[in-house]
Amino acid sequence: LAGLLARADADFIARLLGRANDQLADLSRWCLSDDHFVDLAHFWLTAFPEEAKQDLFRLEHGCLLDQLAFAFKSGTAAAAPVPQSELRRLLLAVFREFPDRLLSARGAHTFLDYLDTLTAGRSHADCRRLLTDVRLATDVRQHAEWLLALRSFAICSVWTAVANFYRALVDRGDFRPPATEVPGFGDRLEGRVVRCVQQGYVEVLHYFCLSGKLDPRTFRDGQSRNLIFLSVTCAQRSKENSAQLRTLRYLLKRLQPDPPVDVPSDTGNSALHLAATAGNLQLAELLVQHGRANVNLANALCDSCTPLHLAVMYGELSSRGRGNSAGRA
Repeated sequence: LAGLLARADADFIARLLGRANDQLADLSRWCLSDDHFVDLAHFWLTAFPEEAKQDLFRLEHGCLLDQLAFAFKSGTAAAAPVPQSELRRLLLAVFREFPDRLLSARGAHTFLDYLDTLTAGRSHADCRRLLTDVRLATDVRQHAEWLLALRSFAICSVWTAVANFYRALVDRGDFRPPATEVPGFGDRLEGRVVRCVQQGYVEVLHYFCLSGKLDPRTFRDGQSRNLIFLSVTCAQRSKENSAQLRTLRYLLKRLQPDPPVDVPSDTGNSALHLAATAGNLQLAELLVQHGRANVNLANALCDSCTPLHLAVMYGELSSRGRGNSAGRA
Protein backbone atom coordinates (compact mmCIF):
# COMPACT_ATOMS: atom_id res chain seq x y z
CA LEU A 1 0.00 0.00 0.00
CA ALA A 2 3.02 2.30 -0.01
CA GLY A 3 2.23 3.46 -3.53
CA LEU A 4 -1.32 4.33 -2.55
CA LEU A 5 -0.19 6.26 0.54
CA ALA A 6 2.17 8.28 -1.64
CA ARG A 7 -0.91 9.65 -3.40
CA ALA A 8 -2.60 10.84 -0.21
CA ASP A 9 -4.09 14.30 0.07
CA ALA A 10 -2.60 15.42 3.39
CA ASP A 11 -5.02 18.32 3.85
CA PHE A 12 -8.06 16.14 3.22
CA ILE A 13 -6.87 13.50 5.71
CA ALA A 14 -6.26 16.25 8.27
CA ARG A 15 -9.87 17.36 7.80
CA LEU A 16 -11.05 13.78 8.29
CA LEU A 17 -9.12 13.62 11.56
CA GLY A 18 -10.71 16.88 12.68
CA ARG A 19 -14.15 15.46 11.91
CA ALA A 20 -13.30 12.32 13.87
CA ASN A 21 -12.31 14.38 16.91
CA ASP A 22 -15.55 16.36 16.74
CA GLN A 23 -17.60 13.18 16.32
CA LEU A 24 -15.91 11.52 19.28
CA ALA A 25 -16.53 14.53 21.52
CA ASP A 26 -20.19 14.75 20.49
CA LEU A 27 -20.72 10.99 20.85
CA SER A 28 -19.22 11.01 24.34
CA ARG A 29 -21.31 13.97 25.47
CA TRP A 30 -24.50 12.45 24.15
CA CYS A 31 -23.95 8.94 25.52
CA LEU A 32 -23.09 10.23 28.98
CA SER A 33 -25.98 12.73 29.10
CA ASP A 34 -28.87 11.03 30.97
CA ASP A 35 -26.96 7.89 30.05
CA HIS A 36 -28.36 7.53 26.55
CA PHE A 37 -25.94 4.61 26.20
CA VAL A 38 -28.37 2.32 28.04
CA ASP A 39 -31.39 3.37 25.99
CA LEU A 40 -29.44 2.97 22.74
CA ALA A 41 -28.23 -0.46 23.88
CA HIS A 42 -31.81 -1.49 24.67
CA PHE A 43 -32.95 -0.41 21.21
CA TRP A 44 -29.96 -2.06 19.56
CA LEU A 45 -30.47 -5.42 21.29
CA THR A 46 -34.26 -5.65 21.27
CA ALA A 47 -35.92 -3.41 18.67
CA PHE A 48 -33.50 -3.35 15.73
CA PRO A 49 -33.40 -6.57 13.65
CA GLU A 50 -30.07 -8.26 12.99
CA GLU A 51 -30.46 -7.92 9.23
CA ALA A 52 -31.07 -4.18 9.60
CA LYS A 53 -27.91 -3.85 11.72
CA GLN A 54 -25.84 -5.53 9.03
CA ASP A 55 -27.38 -3.40 6.29
CA LEU A 56 -26.50 -0.27 8.27
CA PHE A 57 -22.90 -1.43 8.71
CA ARG A 58 -22.62 -2.18 4.98
CA LEU A 59 -23.99 1.26 4.14
CA GLU A 60 -21.46 2.99 6.38
CA HIS A 61 -18.64 0.85 5.00
CA GLY A 62 -19.57 2.09 1.53
CA CYS A 63 -19.51 5.69 2.76
CA LEU A 64 -16.00 5.15 4.13
CA LEU A 65 -14.84 3.87 0.74
CA ASP A 66 -16.21 7.02 -0.88
CA GLN A 67 -14.28 9.19 1.57
CA LEU A 68 -11.08 7.23 0.94
CA ALA A 69 -11.48 7.82 -2.78
CA PHE A 70 -11.41 11.57 -2.13
CA ALA A 71 -8.45 11.22 0.24
CA PHE A 72 -6.31 9.69 -2.51
CA LYS A 73 -7.66 11.60 -5.48
CA SER A 74 -5.21 14.47 -5.72
CA GLY A 75 -1.93 13.57 -4.10
CA THR A 76 1.47 14.49 -5.52
CA ALA A 77 1.58 11.32 -7.60
CA ALA A 78 -2.06 11.41 -8.65
CA ALA A 79 -2.86 10.13 -12.10
CA ALA A 80 -5.56 7.60 -12.86
CA PRO A 81 -8.32 6.98 -10.28
CA VAL A 82 -7.32 4.66 -7.48
CA PRO A 83 -8.68 1.14 -8.07
CA GLN A 84 -11.45 0.10 -5.68
CA SER A 85 -9.46 -3.01 -4.82
CA GLU A 86 -6.64 -0.88 -3.37
CA LEU A 87 -9.06 1.28 -1.41
CA ARG A 88 -10.68 -1.85 0.01
CA ARG A 89 -7.30 -3.24 1.03
CA LEU A 90 -6.46 0.00 2.81
CA LEU A 91 -9.84 0.19 4.52
CA LEU A 92 -9.48 -3.40 5.69
CA ALA A 93 -6.11 -2.46 7.22
CA VAL A 94 -7.51 0.45 9.23
CA PHE A 95 -11.03 -0.91 9.81
CA ARG A 96 -10.71 -4.68 10.01
CA GLU A 97 -13.79 -4.91 12.24
CA PHE A 98 -15.73 -5.05 8.98
CA PRO A 99 -16.90 -7.55 7.94
CA ASP A 100 -15.59 -10.28 10.24
CA ARG A 101 -16.55 -8.79 13.61
CA LEU A 102 -19.47 -6.49 12.91
CA LEU A 103 -21.32 -8.96 10.69
CA SER A 104 -20.74 -11.92 13.00
CA ALA A 105 -23.10 -13.37 15.61
CA ARG A 106 -21.39 -11.15 18.19
CA GLY A 107 -21.58 -8.04 16.05
CA ALA A 108 -24.23 -6.37 18.20
CA HIS A 109 -22.12 -6.82 21.34
CA THR A 110 -18.95 -5.73 19.53
CA PHE A 111 -20.66 -2.48 18.60
CA LEU A 112 -21.63 -1.85 22.24
CA ASP A 113 -18.16 -2.79 23.49
CA TYR A 114 -16.59 -0.20 21.22
CA LEU A 115 -19.23 2.41 22.04
CA ASP A 116 -18.51 1.99 25.74
CA THR A 117 -14.78 2.36 25.10
CA LEU A 118 -15.20 5.41 22.87
CA THR A 119 -17.38 7.25 25.37
CA ALA A 120 -14.65 6.90 27.98
CA GLY A 121 -12.84 9.66 26.04
CA ARG A 122 -9.68 9.85 23.97
CA SER A 123 -7.55 10.36 27.09
CA HIS A 124 -8.57 6.93 28.39
CA ALA A 125 -6.01 4.19 27.69
CA ASP A 126 -8.58 1.76 26.23
CA CYS A 127 -9.91 4.44 23.88
CA ARG A 128 -6.41 5.36 22.70
CA ARG A 129 -5.64 1.69 22.15
CA LEU A 130 -8.81 1.23 20.11
CA LEU A 131 -8.19 4.26 17.90
CA THR A 132 -4.54 3.37 17.23
CA ASP A 133 -5.06 -0.34 16.53
CA VAL A 134 -3.60 -0.41 13.02
CA ARG A 135 -1.58 -3.44 12.01
CA LEU A 136 0.12 -2.21 8.88
CA ALA A 137 3.88 -1.74 8.99
CA THR A 138 5.46 1.31 7.40
CA ASP A 139 8.82 3.00 7.79
CA VAL A 140 7.45 6.39 6.73
CA ARG A 141 6.29 8.38 9.73
CA GLN A 142 3.89 10.51 7.69
CA HIS A 143 2.24 7.39 6.34
CA ALA A 144 1.85 5.99 9.85
CA GLU A 145 0.17 9.21 10.99
CA TRP A 146 -2.22 9.10 8.05
CA LEU A 147 -3.13 5.49 8.83
CA LEU A 148 -3.91 6.42 12.43
CA ALA A 149 -6.01 9.35 11.25
CA LEU A 150 -7.96 7.10 8.89
CA ARG A 151 -8.45 4.56 11.67
CA SER A 152 -9.91 7.23 13.97
CA PHE A 153 -12.14 8.54 11.20
CA ALA A 154 -13.46 5.08 10.29
CA ILE A 155 -14.32 4.11 13.86
CA CYS A 156 -15.78 7.46 14.90
CA SER A 157 -17.79 7.83 11.69
CA VAL A 158 -19.45 4.43 11.82
CA TRP A 159 -20.28 4.58 15.52
CA THR A 160 -21.55 8.15 15.23
CA ALA A 161 -23.69 7.18 12.24
CA VAL A 162 -25.41 4.42 14.22
CA ALA A 163 -25.99 6.72 17.19
CA ASN A 164 -27.36 9.43 14.88
CA PHE A 165 -29.67 6.89 13.25
CA TYR A 166 -31.10 6.06 16.68
CA ARG A 167 -31.33 9.73 17.65
CA ALA A 168 -33.29 10.45 14.47
CA LEU A 169 -35.76 7.68 15.31
CA VAL A 170 -36.28 9.16 18.77
CA ASP A 171 -36.67 12.70 17.38
CA ARG A 172 -39.32 11.48 14.92
CA GLY A 173 -41.11 9.56 17.65
CA ASP A 174 -40.53 6.18 16.01
CA PHE A 175 -38.85 4.90 19.16
CA ARG A 176 -39.55 6.32 22.60
CA PRO A 177 -37.23 5.48 25.48
CA PRO A 178 -38.75 6.02 28.93
CA ALA A 179 -38.38 9.52 30.32
CA THR A 180 -37.37 8.40 33.79
CA GLU A 181 -35.07 10.84 35.54
CA VAL A 182 -31.69 9.26 36.16
CA PRO A 183 -29.82 10.55 39.22
CA GLY A 184 -26.13 11.23 39.06
CA PHE A 185 -23.80 8.42 40.02
CA GLY A 186 -20.14 8.55 40.92
CA ASP A 187 -19.57 5.33 39.02
CA ARG A 188 -20.61 5.13 35.37
CA LEU A 189 -21.37 1.40 35.46
CA GLU A 190 -23.47 1.80 38.60
CA GLY A 191 -25.68 4.38 36.92
CA ARG A 192 -26.12 2.19 33.86
CA VAL A 193 -26.98 -0.90 35.87
CA VAL A 194 -29.50 0.99 38.00
CA ARG A 195 -31.11 2.36 34.84
CA CYS A 196 -31.36 -1.15 33.39
CA VAL A 197 -33.04 -2.46 36.53
CA GLN A 198 -35.38 0.53 36.76
CA GLN A 199 -36.56 0.08 33.17
CA GLY A 200 -36.46 -3.70 33.03
CA TYR A 201 -33.77 -3.82 30.35
CA VAL A 202 -32.97 -7.51 30.79
CA GLU A 203 -31.07 -7.82 27.51
CA VAL A 204 -28.75 -4.93 28.39
CA LEU A 205 -28.09 -6.39 31.85
CA HIS A 206 -27.33 -9.70 30.16
CA TYR A 207 -24.88 -7.94 27.84
CA PHE A 208 -23.11 -6.27 30.77
CA CYS A 209 -22.72 -9.67 32.45
CA LEU A 210 -21.58 -11.54 29.33
CA SER A 211 -19.04 -8.85 28.46
CA GLY A 212 -17.50 -9.03 31.93
CA LYS A 213 -18.33 -5.41 32.73
CA LEU A 214 -20.73 -6.46 35.49
CA ASP A 215 -20.13 -9.15 38.10
CA PRO A 216 -23.60 -9.97 39.46
CA ARG A 217 -22.13 -11.58 42.56
CA THR A 218 -20.27 -8.52 43.78
CA PHE A 219 -22.16 -5.51 42.38
CA ARG A 220 -23.34 -3.00 45.00
CA ASP A 221 -24.67 0.51 44.51
CA GLY A 222 -23.91 3.46 46.78
CA GLN A 223 -26.40 2.17 49.36
CA SER A 224 -24.92 -1.35 49.37
CA ARG A 225 -27.90 -2.70 47.40
CA ASN A 226 -27.12 -5.63 45.15
CA LEU A 227 -28.92 -6.54 41.92
CA ILE A 228 -31.63 -8.58 43.66
CA PHE A 229 -32.37 -5.81 46.15
CA LEU A 230 -32.50 -3.18 43.40
CA SER A 231 -34.79 -5.34 41.33
CA VAL A 232 -37.21 -5.89 44.22
CA THR A 233 -37.16 -2.15 44.92
CA CYS A 234 -38.27 -1.44 41.34
CA ALA A 235 -40.68 -4.37 41.03
CA GLN A 236 -42.54 -4.10 44.34
CA ARG A 237 -45.19 -1.74 42.96
CA SER A 238 -45.16 -2.97 39.37
CA LYS A 239 -47.80 -4.95 37.53
CA GLU A 240 -47.75 -8.73 37.41
CA ASN A 241 -45.96 -9.10 34.07
CA SER A 242 -43.98 -5.88 34.12
CA ALA A 243 -40.49 -5.52 32.68
CA GLN A 244 -39.17 -4.92 36.21
CA LEU A 245 -40.64 -8.21 37.40
CA ARG A 246 -39.16 -9.93 34.35
CA THR A 247 -35.78 -8.57 35.42
CA LEU A 248 -36.11 -10.18 38.85
CA ARG A 249 -37.08 -13.49 37.26
CA TYR A 250 -34.04 -13.25 35.00
CA LEU A 251 -31.73 -12.63 37.95
CA LEU A 252 -33.18 -15.52 39.95
CA LYS A 253 -33.78 -18.11 37.23
CA ARG A 254 -31.47 -17.50 34.26
CA LEU A 255 -28.37 -15.62 35.33
CA GLN A 256 -25.29 -17.70 36.08
CA PRO A 257 -23.57 -17.31 38.43
CA ASP A 258 -26.64 -16.13 40.28
CA PRO A 259 -26.33 -13.04 42.51
CA PRO A 260 -26.70 -13.61 46.26
CA VAL A 261 -30.22 -13.08 47.60
CA ASP A 262 -29.69 -12.46 51.32
CA VAL A 263 -27.23 -9.56 51.05
CA PRO A 264 -28.47 -6.66 53.21
CA SER A 265 -28.37 -3.03 52.14
CA ASP A 266 -26.94 -0.32 54.36
CA THR A 267 -30.27 -0.34 56.25
CA GLY A 268 -29.73 -3.96 57.28
CA ASN A 269 -32.71 -5.17 55.27
CA SER A 270 -32.50 -7.94 52.69
CA ALA A 271 -34.61 -8.09 49.55
CA LEU A 272 -37.05 -10.40 51.34
CA HIS A 273 -37.40 -7.87 54.18
CA LEU A 274 -38.38 -5.35 51.53
CA ALA A 275 -40.91 -7.65 49.84
CA ALA A 276 -42.47 -8.53 53.20
CA THR A 277 -42.74 -4.88 54.19
CA ALA A 278 -44.48 -4.15 50.88
CA GLY A 279 -46.81 -7.10 51.42
CA ASN A 280 -45.93 -8.38 47.96
CA LEU A 281 -46.61 -12.11 47.93
CA GLN A 282 -45.43 -12.59 44.34
CA LEU A 283 -41.99 -11.13 45.04
CA ALA A 284 -41.65 -13.08 48.29
CA GLU A 285 -42.50 -16.33 46.51
CA LEU A 286 -39.92 -15.67 43.82
CA LEU A 287 -37.23 -14.89 46.39
CA VAL A 288 -37.97 -17.92 48.57
CA GLN A 289 -38.69 -20.51 45.89
CA HIS A 290 -36.10 -19.55 43.29
CA GLY A 291 -33.58 -17.61 45.35
CA ARG A 292 -33.83 -19.66 48.54
CA ALA A 293 -34.10 -16.47 50.56
CA ASN A 294 -33.85 -16.89 54.32
CA VAL A 295 -37.15 -15.97 56.01
CA ASN A 296 -35.36 -15.89 59.38
CA LEU A 297 -32.53 -13.53 58.43
CA ALA A 298 -32.23 -10.99 61.24
CA ASN A 299 -31.70 -7.28 60.65
CA ALA A 300 -29.11 -6.32 63.25
CA LEU A 301 -29.91 -2.64 62.71
CA CYS A 302 -33.62 -3.05 63.46
CA ASP A 303 -34.11 -5.12 66.63
CA SER A 304 -33.14 -8.34 64.80
CA CYS A 305 -36.35 -8.15 62.79
CA THR A 306 -36.74 -10.97 60.24
CA PRO A 307 -38.76 -11.14 57.01
CA LEU A 308 -41.10 -13.55 58.79
CA HIS A 309 -41.69 -11.00 61.57
CA LEU A 310 -42.47 -8.35 58.98
CA ALA A 311 -44.78 -10.69 57.07
CA VAL A 312 -46.79 -11.36 60.22
CA MET A 313 -46.75 -7.69 61.14
CA TYR A 314 -48.10 -6.59 57.78
CA GLY A 315 -50.52 -9.49 57.61
CA GLU A 316 -50.10 -10.38 53.96
CA LEU A 317 -47.51 -13.12 54.02
CA SER A 318 -47.93 -14.76 57.41
CA SER A 319 -49.16 -18.16 56.27
CA ARG A 320 -46.58 -18.37 53.49
CA GLY A 321 -43.80 -17.30 55.82
CA ARG A 322 -44.73 -19.79 58.53
CA GLY A 323 -44.84 -22.57 55.96
CA ASN A 324 -41.33 -21.82 54.78
CA SER A 325 -40.08 -21.46 58.34
CA ALA A 326 -41.49 -24.87 59.21
CA GLY A 327 -39.89 -26.33 56.10
CA ARG A 328 -36.48 -25.04 57.19
CA ALA A 329 -36.89 -26.51 60.63
